[in-house]
Amino acid sequence: MGLSEWFRDNGEIAKVNVEMARWRLSNQGRLVSRRSYGRGYSAGHSDAQRGRPARFATESSPHHAQTEVYGVEVDEGMSDLLVALWELGLETQFSCQGHPDRYLPNHAESWNSSAQIFFSDADQALKFIKKSIELLESDGYHEGGFRMAVTHGIDSAVLRGDVRFSPEPLQELTAVWTSFETTLARDEPQPDTL
Repeated sequence: MGLSEWFRDNGEIAKVNVEMARWRLSNQGRLVSRRSYGRGYSAGHSDAQRGRPARFATESSPHHAQTEVYGVEVDEGMSDLLVALWELGLETQFSCQGHPDRYLPNHAESWNSSAQIFFSDADQALKFIKKSIELLESDGYHEGGFRMAVTHGIDSAVLRGDVRFSPEPLQELTAVWTSFETTLARDEPQPDTL
């Protein structure tokens, strides 16, 4: 293959990539993406009910054992923490307990293996981070800290918060939040305790 053929072939690929990027940013791209997500979620839920293996599971992304809490399936390792947060009025949209065996503190490549809680409101996400640091007291929080990304819904102006943190202190974090929620429930909480 000559140099001119190589440029012609790679130029065509570049044009296709640019057109795909433009399409994804358009309203049509968002609509198709939303429909695709809905179909994928429906297919996955249907497969789970029928006992079929996940269609898109890979060795690099093992699934966590699930448990049902208030009619919602969540990772077993996150269930108690989520219950405490929900009881305190913090609304989450999805979560993951992370993969401690693949997480390395302060390494960007391992953030896909971190624990994650996606809050329906960015202010609630920030409250979670601040209160978590306060509740952990002198133990401090290391292992990479908390990271928060702010995003908005496709059909909503409400800013949402995606909080990621090391899966290592998940049990300790669950214990302090559960204790905090129990104490507030017993002591009849004041309006702004978070």
